[in-house]
Amino acid sequence: GIAIMRFLPSTVLKLAFMLPVTLYIAYARPEFYLTFVSIAILIPFSIWIDPTSRNKRYLFSSLIIIVLTVAVHLIMGNPLFNFQGDRSALAFAQHFMLNYFQWYNIDQDFWITWMPYFEKEFGNAPSLKAALKANGDLFIRHIISNIQQYVTSAYQLYSDVMLPEKLIPLPLKARVAILVFGGAISVTWLGRSIFTNALISNLRRNMLVIVLLMLFVAPSLAASVTIFPREHYMLLHVPIVILLACLLFFSQPDERPDKMWHNQVLSIAILIVSWILMPSTKDYDYFDLWRKENSLTNLKTVEKLRAYNFKPPVRLLENEGGMNLFLTDNYIWIRGFMQQEPWTDYIANQRVDIIYVTPSLEKYPTLKADTTWPVFKEQPERFGFEKITTGQHTPYLLIRKKLLETVAE
Repeated sequence: GIAIMRFLPSTVLKLAFMLPVTLYIAYARPEFYLTFVSIAILIPFSIWIDPTSRNKRYLFSSLIIIVLTVAVHLIMGNPLFNFQGDRSALAFAQHFMLNYFQWYNIDQDFWITWMPYFEKEFGNAPSLKAALKANGDLFIRHIISNIQQYVTSAYQLYSDVMLPEKLIPLPLKARVAILVFGGAISVTWLGRSIFTNALISNLRRNMLVIVLLMLFVAPSLAASVTIFPREHYMLLHVPIVILLACLLFFSQPDERPDKMWHNQVLSIAILIVSWILMPSTKDYDYFDLWRKENSLTNLKTVEKLRAYNFKPPVRLLENEGGMNLFLTDNYIWIRGFMQQEPWTDYIANQRVDIIYVTPSLEKYPTLKADTTWPVFKEQPERFGFEKITTGQHTPYLLIRKKLLETVAE
């Protein structure tokens, strides 16, 4: 949206164009509705600040976009409140436990065992405001911890964005030094005054883009501080980091149009080399649910189950968070963390066909305290299950023999 916006002729039209863009992404990430509202507030100011925005043709075009956006908003509803309950409060509660378990060395999975601990510290706080009021000291400690982790993670993530470790296998400090050294070369090569003028000129030229990117960053930055600096929050900050880093380290003066082709050739060469050296996604561990073991276990397990191509309805028990979403429609998720009765009774009553045995399942308090689980784990064949491994990693599958027979037939 921002890339297309740059080609539009006036500020009011640029901002009007960004309205449907931000509303669209707000239905994926509700916090971006705040960005949508912020841009809507900026539109009347743009008419006052930018003389070209008062052009009747631009105003009329902007009005059409605004009317269509409002119509979509009325039909689709408000994305910030389209979900049951307070989503931000739930996210805070779960991620507070991530910090809490680290502080007190509790070996449990915060996303499924958070509730009793949270109620102990905050009671039944239904919102962030209520949590702050219930236990302000712990709330502030959580915020401070998040800020510290954001700074640490940002140092690694953003330097890796500019000089990817997979392409340039250097220590983190060396990669940061290269960026700073590149900026020093730019200043020395151009001269301090020319570089300063070029930097100011480029900042002015890109000011609207910078403001918009800051509006995009603000909601996820707030989420990083109040909830937790998760990678998928911080990745949303990458565009403005790249832009500001390029402006700061590599600003070029406008007076040298004859030299522009040098930069273009160099940029194309870097893109080609990066494309050739780009690592395969198979080299990455993806999301490991904070396990101590780095592996592609969930991916390999999904691939294994797909290869079986089971036709009957399959009831899959796991604590990973709904792996049935990556399988065919005949898979039904049975939640291991809902078990309250003895394990053998639970799987019988729930008619479980497949059990995905992972640390998240075995560490859950009810299963950990269950006396029938050790017997079941050691002798699954007694209960009609067969152990299936999916790779060189700890998690494995227990598949009911009758289900395996349907494939053999």
